[in-house]
Amino acid sequence: QSPLSIAYKELFPIVVATYLWGPQWVSRQVKFLCDNGSVVAVLKSGTSQDKSIVVLLCYLTMLAIHHSFSFTASSVQGC
Repeated sequence: QSPLSIAYKELFPIVVATYLWGPQWVSRQVKFLCDNGSVVAVLKSGTSQDKSIVVLLCYLTMLAIHHSFSFTASSVQGC
């Protein structure tokens, strides 16, 4: 993953968490907290110029549809 962007590397664990715990989020509103403003913007807008991020975002959206939950994102201050 070294040639991939930081935004991709921070979005990837969100997608993995969704894959693992998505079945438990049925009919819920999930809020992802992230210290990367780009990731928050991508999650809120649903689009990106980076094709690798779009692939992750599509997979995340498909998981949300499959498990019937919605999501949003908020920025938190990092260390």
